[in-house]
Amino acid sequence: MSFTAYPTPGIIDSNNLAVGESCISRLICGTGATLVSGQVNFTYFTAQKSEPVNNLFTDCAGTAAGATPTFCAIGMYTVDSGGNLTLVGQCANDTTIWNTAFARFVRANTTPFNKVAGQRYAHAVLCITAAALPVLRGYAGTVVDTALAPQLASFIGGQANLPASVAAGSLTVVSNMQYGGVTP
Repeated sequence: MSFTAYPTPGIIDSNNLAVGESCISRLICGTGATLVSGQVNFTYFTAQKSEPVNNLFTDCAGTAAGATPTFCAIGMYTVDSGGNLTLVGQCANDTTIWNTAFARFVRANTTPFNKVAGQRYAHAVLCITAAALPVLRGYAGTVVDTALAPQLASFIGGQANLPASVAAGSLTVVSNMQYGGVTP
């Protein structure tokens, strides 16, 4: 699925990251995107730049993860024309992700890939813990808005790891979008 950027940059476009790309604009991010243990959250975006992806990042807001999570990861998926997801990159399990409030967490991509301008992607986050879950920077929209084409956010529950692929029919639309992205 391919989308065209606006021909004249507006305030959002002119404040895009100089290096890398984020799934949503940092201008609209606040706090309030609380993770759910075992739930992979996806925030969709259309790449504006073609570039190698060597690192993935997310930002913790005011609440860090509690002690001893068992699994924490960031991933990147391609989205096909039917809304199906395919994992193209992820960081290794790192339980120090989201352990500090108001911090950015950048992790190496275990399988670097080339991001292609115009391709639809989904930035993914997963935390598994019996302790307090982190609150990430993000945007709390509405289910009505996020479900419109192109879809903005979804989740799949009951996961122990980032799945290699996700069928569109198994995803649930969600209103919260987590901020994050990729860097070369």
